[in-house]
Amino acid sequence: MLKAKGDSQYRSLHQTLLKRVRCRVPTAELAEDITQEAMLRVWRASKTGEIKSAIALGRTIADNLVIDFYRRRAFASEVEVEDTLVAFHPSPEQAAISSERVRQFRDCLQDMPPLRRDVFLRRRFHGQACAQIAQDLGLTPRAVEAHISRALRDLAKVINDVHHD
Repeated sequence: MLKAKGDSQYRSLHQTLLKRVRCRVPTAELAEDITQEAMLRVWRASKTGEIKSAIALGRTIADNLVIDFYRRRAFASEVEVEDTLVAFHPSPEQAAISSERVRQFRDCLQDMPPLRRDVFLRRRFHGQACAQIAQDLGLTPRAVEAHISRALRDLAKVINDVHHD
């Protein structure tokens, strides 16, 4: 079972997750919040004694919390935009921006190394489990997670570049 904050295993996991999350979110405060939530979830799971690796579970939970943050952020942006629209159809400028974003995402996917793209599409678009992807492609589950994280980082860079243009 994962122990309290003073425990070296706890501190090590916290540092590992914080470092992982910090490079994926815009603020240090948000990174700390996500890390704390991931730590809480790992601790709860460790109480059952059924987890094999607190680090692997923590990484998966933290990655999913980061994804959830960006989904909520995107949804909130869509709601704000929808609330301010008068017409039901996008303006030509909005349609062009949307088309450009789709092109940028498509290009980002195409520019990814083939294995990274394959792993990402299997997981995020087809909903295939990491263990199944690992088995199908002859990878370790950790390698699958690494490919997914790198793909998300690539796509997040596109999102950030779009918002800063």
